Amino acid sequence: MTTRSLSAAARPATWVLGARGLLGRALKGHLRQTSSAMFQPACRFAWDDERLLREQLAHSVTAFALQVREAGSWELYWAAGVAGMGTPAAAVAAESRAFEWLVDRLEADPILGQVPGRFLLASSAGGIYAGSREAVVDEATPEAPTTPYAQGKLDQENRLRQSRLAAAGCRVLLARISTMYGPFLPGDTRQGLISTMARCVVRNRPVPIFVPLDTARDYIDTDDAARIGIATLQSLPQGAEPTVKIVAAESLTTVAELLATFHRVAHRRLLFTTSVGSLSGLYTMRFRFRSRVCPGAVRFAKTTLLQGVARVVAAERLRCQQPFEPDARERGP
Repeated sequence: MTTRSLSAAARPATWVLGARGLLGRALKGHLRQTSSAMFQPACRFAWDDERLLREQLAHSVTAFALQVREAGSWELYWAAGVAGMGTPAAAVAAESRAFEWLVDRLEADPILGQVPGRFLLASSAGGIYAGSREAVVDEATPEAPTTPYAQGKLDQENRLRQSRLAAAGCRVLLARISTMYGPFLPGDTRQGLISTMARCVVRNRPVPIFVPLDTARDYIDTDDAARIGIATLQSLPQGAEPTVKIVAAESLTTVAELLATFHRVAHRRLLFTTSVGSLSGLYTMRFRFRSRVCPGAVRFAKTTLLQGVARVVAAERLRCQQPFEPDARERGP
């Protein structure tokens, strides 16, 4: 690793994988405000074709390295993948293979190991700590995965920790994000409870709820999560070990409180139905998140739940007016 620091270098060459997903869009939007060297692969990745995807990743890393050579430093944000809490093990394994291929190519490139670099890997905090019995979960809390998704993310984290990139001085942030929400664009197919509620409000349909109304989660706006992740990654000092960071609003909201918030936004009471779903037990929250790593970064969580819900409802109204064909590629975590 050269002795030139990131702060002394030109703006880094920056690559966001998963830039069409919820988190990826937010990351790219904020990074564009500070980086004039955003990297754009030559083609959209074929996540459903492993042979082609492997070739695309290899070519893209080579092209990225050429941009890095000009910039003198680099940042990479992995917000890609289609795996979620209920994703089957086979799909999780496919995503992990794609991540492994990317890291393999980054390690093999002669340029990337010689200039300052930073790497953020995003995952779900709720998934990784799902089985924890702690009242408060922070970065020192033992992981407690209960799903193939969570175990797959831990495998990805371990691959990055043990990579030659990290050994050469690349600063690594393992960002474990609480329940993220934000405005979906027309064509988005992944849904969470807040986006489901927004869709039902706009279409005047009852909201299907598959968990008890006192189920609580830590909801964080996607823009807030992106700001916290970027600020933490860029604050890691030279020589830092791979760092775990819980990215959360650090407050709990029940399903009943969400319904009341939507009532305030829509100015009418939401109808809802309740039943027990097959994944209900996976999403039960019994703890609070508290980050002890770069605790000052929580100041970037600026969006109140009321403001965030209003943005999601507005985006859902736009989505209804401008339908697009679904595209499941390059989703966020």
